[in-house]
Amino acid sequence: MAERKDRPRKFSRFDADVRRRSLIEATARCLVRDGFEGASVRRICQEAGVSAGLLRHYFDGKDDLVATTYDTMAADLARITHEKLTATPGPAEARLDAFFVVSFTPEFVSEEALLAWVAFWRLIRTDRRFKEMHRRVYAAYRQDLADVLGEIAADRGIRIDPRLAALSLTGLIDGLWLELSLDPTAFTPDEAVDVCRNWVDSFMERRPVGHFGAEASAGADG
Repeated sequence: MAERKDRPRKFSRFDADVRRRSLIEATARCLVRDGFEGASVRRICQEAGVSAGLLRHYFDGKDDLVATTYDTMAADLARITHEKLTATPGPAEARLDAFFVVSFTPEFVSEEALLAWVAFWRLIRTDRRFKEMHRRVYAAYRQDLADVLGEIAADRGIRIDPRLAALSLTGLIDGLWLELSLDPTAFTPDEAVDVCRNWVDSFMERRPVGHFGAEASAGADG
């Protein structure tokens, strides 16, 4: 019986996903190290250990790869925060607390993460594709916060504008994240979590007024 020659191995969808992910991760590292201008196709391919031809097989050049990298990183962040705010067992306050804790872990707070986001922020200002992705991701992020803050307010018998409350809390979290990324000695992640917890208690323990409170406008109409 003649020996059967081994057939060429067919690459599976899993192989393709792994290769795409390796290029995305290499792009993120190059953006951190070299910035957008320095993250050339050649450097990205060297970082990923692949040929430029393979990059072009999966992406329509550098701009498409960088956009996909941003979309992937933003989606990963959104998925983790969404899970904390919606799937954590317990009441709304417990879910929000879990969200605070994960928001200041090394996975999200580091000089490397900051440098990657700075590169993306520059593109958000000038590139329509990035701008639309940013709006979509952060709208969903703020909506998750608005939903859980609305639940907490209802549990405490307080009427608020959840959308504006979420906007306020997002500003606080982003500011703490930025400062902690720039200077890890300024305060600890636990202190950042405490600041956020105190914001919730302070906000919820008083009757919100002005734009934040539905009660103020209701009273003015009466």
